[in-house]
Amino acid sequence: MDVVVGNRSIEGSNSWAQCYGGHQFGVWASQLGDGRAISLGEIETSGGERFELQLKGSGSTPYSRFADGYAVLRSSIREFLASESMHALGIPTSRALALTAAPERLVRREEGIETGAVVCRVAQGSWIRFGTFELWSKRGKLSMLRELADFTIKNYFPNVWVKRLHGEEKGKEGKENGEAVEEKIGKDKIEAEPSAEPPKMYVSWFQEVVRRTAVMIAHWQAVGFCHGVMNTDNFSILGLTIDYGPYQFMDDYYPDYICNHSDHEGRYSFSNQPSIGMWNLSSLGSAISPLVVKYDCNDDQDMAGVLLNDALETYEPIMNENFTGLMRAKLGLKDARKDDLEAIIYPCLGAMASARTDYTNFFRMLCHFRLSDEHGAVKEGDKVALPAKLPGTPSLFTWYEKYRERLLSELPEGADLPVADEERSARMKLVNPRFVPRNYLLQNVIDEMEHLIANQYAADTAAVAVPWRGGGGLLSEEGLVQAKLPADPEEEDLPDGYYKPVTEPKILDMDWKANPVAGYLEVLTTPYVDEDMATNGELRALRRRFATDYGAGVPQSVKGMKCSCSS
Repeated sequence: MDVVVGNRSIEGSNSWAQCYGGHQFGVWASQLGDGRAISLGEIETSGGERFELQLKGSGSTPYSRFADGYAVLRSSIREFLASESMHALGIPTSRALALTAAPERLVRREEGIETGAVVCRVAQGSWIRFGTFELWSKRGKLSMLRELADFTIKNYFPNVWVKRLHGEEKGKEGKENGEAVEEKIGKDKIEAEPSAEPPKMYVSWFQEVVRRTAVMIAHWQAVGFCHGVMNTDNFSILGLTIDYGPYQFMDDYYPDYICNHSDHEGRYSFSNQPSIGMWNLSSLGSAISPLVVKYDCNDDQDMAGVLLNDALETYEPIMNENFTGLMRAKLGLKDARKDDLEAIIYPCLGAMASARTDYTNFFRMLCHFRLSDEHGAVKEGDKVALPAKLPGTPSLFTWYEKYRERLLSELPEGADLPVADEERSARMKLVNPRFVPRNYLLQNVIDEMEHLIANQYAADTAAVAVPWRGGGGLLSEEGLVQAKLPADPEEEDLPDGYYKPVTEPKILDMDWKANPVAGYLEVLTTPYVDEDMATNGELRALRRRFATDYGAGVPQSVKGMKCSCSS
């Protein structure tokens, strides 16, 4: 528990915050970095897999700029549930190890004053991003760029690193850099793969990053997932889905859907996600091009450009191949045919878009499509009859006819249709989820958790909670039970950084010193007043006073808090 909230380090670890840059909405944003994330260290399993543990929301870092480094319960719940759902759906993603609510920590966001929280999240490999490489390249730090790339390849792309042992630099640093790989993969295997010429390691690595990114985005498109903020600083070098912000699993299928309200031009709309993946890879290729020119191509810029472009050109076919395979499975097709994308999959999506049918529910209901009874064989006029909940529009009926013909073409003559239907339905249900974390379901969870934590927190502080009114958060009323808390400290005993309102708070109707918990609970639900900076200062002071005086500890820590944890 102490580790996943940041109160205790893992023995032998050395925590850090990562420095990186990035293109945000297509514009270079210069240095960014982990503003509210702190990596605790790496854990290596007996099988050689590496996992980097990271706390999000534990406090400020050198890259927080003017922010507080905190996270709120609302977005933390969304990240926890999304990452675990994506993993369950077989999509490359970071994961969530634990979620800790911190009711004493109040965080101001655009939604208002919210409950704080800390997520302990895990990446299989590392949290290194495209923007990590972009930053050093933009700064012209070739030695740092190479050191970062070599570290990444050696530790997270061992099959690419092995090739280096046959290259021209083996004599200079093969033993030092190849020792761990030889031990993990086996020296005999390395020696059994001789290379006729020095390998182009950085190009090979880039090709693998292109492949992983293409696979990841193919999964997004197949499941109807909108990321929302596909900046290069939010793209994992390992091809993992990371940084769950304003994401959404689509409800009605609308190809140009935008889930991020700040994306005014629709740059990161659902239909644009594949092309943005290509754009981000192009930016990464540009960032690492100095390495390719110098070390892969002996300073031949033309050759380097050709090699990088060749790698980029594999993105679309890899993504289409994976997307087609995923959609075949969703449709229950057994045979792989060259024209499936154009003949079956795109027409299906086009008909769905015209009907604005629910994306997830459509494919789940399609599992009940039958060839063996009136739902598949009997027609109403010239239309196929359908299961009750499967939508029917002119464009969809046209597609259902094609779909039926395709299913029948996969079966041998005289096939047992009821058996074929059941087999196909069983296959389809394995890849077409019944539930996805829709926004309204996530909000239900958030509201329930806010209610639960509010009541538990009130009980722990000997205060009486007001009955839940469907909103969430702590409410207060006159008559709250007097809590037995330490006396108000003398001003000269206050710790560094503590400040106190000059006058007693005007916003409180009760005596703060006589009833500190009641006063604090009222402060919790009092919004900042933009026009009254004096009142805003008093609110901040009261929140800090409670955190300092009554057990919350230093702002960057949740030590001493009464937390609710799920792991």
